[in-house]
Amino acid sequence: MPEREDVRFDAGGQEMGGHLYRPAEPQGSVVVVPSVHGCNDYVADVSRALAARGYEAMTVDIYSRGDHPGDLSTPDRIQSAVAALPDDRVTADVVAAGQYLRDRDGGKVAVLGFCVGGLYAFRAAASDVFAAAIDFYGMIRYAPAIAASKAQEPVELAGDLQAPLLGHFGTLDPWCPAEHVAELRDRLSEHGKPHEIYDYPGAGHAFHEFHRPQVYRAVAAADAWRRTLGFLDYHLAGHAAL
Repeated sequence: MPEREDVRFDAGGQEMGGHLYRPAEPQGSVVVVPSVHGCNDYVADVSRALAARGYEAMTVDIYSRGDHPGDLSTPDRIQSAVAALPDDRVTADVVAAGQYLRDRDGGKVAVLGFCVGGLYAFRAAASDVFAAAIDFYGMIRYAPAIAASKAQEPVELAGDLQAPLLGHFGTLDPWCPAEHVAELRDRLSEHGKPHEIYDYPGAGHAFHEFHRPQVYRAVAAADAWRRTLGFLDYHLAGHAAL
């Protein structure tokens, strides 16, 4: 099992932190963007699983500039934390992490995010740094209480994507309702952007988070992860998963 290496990289003239998991012979790299809860044990387990597959994985600490939201104990407090995140800055930090890995290793880099991290993975895919992007239930349109503090709805960037997109959304997710997922598909198709968007019946938000039994959905999570690995194998390693 790969050990964690704490790394620092430059993001717009400021230093950012990340946690790197590296296999013996990487066949590509993945920037892993956590949910609003930050770099917890779940995100570390995901990164280790990617490293076991042969991908260098680096989690980005979106709070390493010192603005951790603190109490995330209620939906209202989580919503306030998301509203306070500066979209352009966090997106630029994710892109800087990808550039760091590309400069360091010279190979292809993907970005994968969960929840708000999925939103920033989607936004970061508008750069030319990433060869693929994977979005686990990132908001497509902001909830009204969040939108008031944001300059742009995530879906408005659909035409700017530079990387193929894989998206995973639960049909019972109140943060990503079916009409938003349909709009995302329509926007991507309208702009001719390569994408694979999947719905998971009976799954809600955070259905891949196996450390939270109240939201985890085993079959949906397994299907989404299998598709994720196949997507990475094709776009980073250059071979189809059999």
